Amino acid sequence: MSARRRLAVVGRRRTRAAVLWHNVALVVGSILFAAPFLWLVSTTFKTDEEVFVFPPRLPRLPARVRHSPYSTLPANARLARPEAAREDRWETVLPGLRAAMDERARLLLADAEVPQHFADWDALVADTGRVLLETAIAVVPNAAWSEPDDGIVRAVLAEADEARAAEVLARVIRQVRLGRVSVTDLSGSETLVAPGGELAGWSAVGGEAILAPWSGDPQRPSRLIYSAGRQDVLCSVTVDLPAPPLALDSLTVPICEDESFHSVLLSVTTREGVWAAGSPAALRTARPRDLVFKFPLSSSLGHEHIPLQLTPAGGDVSLSEGEARVTLTLHPVPYPLAVARKFLASYGDALGFVPMLRYTANSVFLVVMNVAGQLVACSLVAYSFARLRWPGRNVCFFVLIATMMLPPQVTIIPVFVILSKIGWFDTFLPLWVPSFFGAPFFIFLLRQSMLGIPTDLEDAARIDGCGYFRIWREVMLPLAKPTLAAIAIFTFMYSWNDFFGPLVYISSPERIPLSLGLFLFRSAHGAEWPMMMAAATMMMLPVIVIFFLAQKYFIQGVTLTGIKG
Repeated sequence: MSARRRLAVVGRRRTRAAVLWHNVALVVGSILFAAPFLWLVSTTFKTDEEVFVFPPRLPRLPARVRHSPYSTLPANARLARPEAAREDRWETVLPGLRAAMDERARLLLADAEVPQHFADWDALVADTGRVLLETAIAVVPNAAWSEPDDGIVRAVLAEADEARAAEVLARVIRQVRLGRVSVTDLSGSETLVAPGGELAGWSAVGGEAILAPWSGDPQRPSRLIYSAGRQDVLCSVTVDLPAPPLALDSLTVPICEDESFHSVLLSVTTREGVWAAGSPAALRTARPRDLVFKFPLSSSLGHEHIPLQLTPAGGDVSLSEGEARVTLTLHPVPYPLAVARKFLASYGDALGFVPMLRYTANSVFLVVMNVAGQLVACSLVAYSFARLRWPGRNVCFFVLIATMMLPPQVTIIPVFVILSKIGWFDTFLPLWVPSFFGAPFFIFLLRQSMLGIPTDLEDAARIDGCGYFRIWREVMLPLAKPTLAAIAIFTFMYSWNDFFGPLVYISSPERIPLSLGLFLFRSAHGAEWPMMMAAATMMMLPVIVIFFLAQKYFIQGVTLTGIKG
């Protein structure tokens, strides 16, 4: 092989290696820059319990709940050996520890009245015993591991006391608990209407379900133990209403959910008819909360409140005057729907707790007006500076560029006073009318772009009888399209994310754009991170989509600005 051929082969190899490393660097850089956004999106798919976990983890799929109560532990969870126990000693004593702790778990579940035929009893016993053993081992003194096997078992069992067992049971087991029903009248006075007792007045009336008492709660709620088959599970309680439904504001059902994402519907049956919930609630958390159902004359109806609608037919004449039967229906949903509910719950909350659609419409209006104003005004002024000859052109252009050195914070007070005097405060006008006067930086970009357009095209258009405005429209604008696209993207991003302008000029809630609405949303729900991240994601998505759709024009507009010839 000749020396020239060897050099050519070496050159091709170096070129391939350079291209490979270039692509690898691009991929790694893209992953690094996209990681914060991906983590932001993943946070929107988490529940509150998943957010406050260290170390941070990716969102998990919801459990496929067929029976409740159920265990939340993964099937492959393993028990770690304590440092004070030798490996050979650990393998010897572990079977006895597991057997003893499983027996303790079996008694614990029996005391909690978890029926064997309504749940996977063996899994509940094994998971409860495993966590109870792990919790007890963590606090066993190191000296206990030098004792005989039965001494180690007694030491571990001694640490699995009643308080620790109740804590483990609450951490491992998910189940539904129902409390006493209360109503609130139109004056805001709340009254407990359900009878007291072990089951808080509730009884199972349909489906494969039973109700058991919950002795560990001072409010004595009833625990709903059910099988989520094809049939709905129904529970009811008969209450004495202090007033007719139209004289009531709301009905509240305290509930502790089991994170199964099944649907819950409520109906209130009286002699006159049936008040049914207009939309279902989802069992999506593992914490106690109040399901609030609003009657038609309620003065407030928030996102967390479910309206009740009257169906005149279906009333129960066996009920006495002032008596009502409250029925809670648990409707099992398919697992794909449970997954969708889990991952989209934060977005639904963000859209419901604040008028996000109204804020978005305001932002879209401002973006459209600002983009249109900047494109029209800047292109006209840039065309005048680039192609027309008039006295003082260079001086005016120098003054225009000099205004870029003036910080906007210096002029905000006099501008605000002027606009307030002419009646523009608390209107959209101060946020979009200035764009029709152009921006110095955008005018500079377009002027440099138009200077690179050959004058022969302008001369040919003038020979054909075109005037200044037609040359601007037919010749200059099409050839400056990349720069116009870059200006449109810059203006879109500025208007979409503008916070200071609306904060100064807008005071009415119905005129708030999305940027200011997100700030108000943070003030009210700043601690609810999944919902907060969902709102931030919805605000970022339009910017990302617009950038990728117009990426080619954006890059051309920036790179070709100022290139002549």
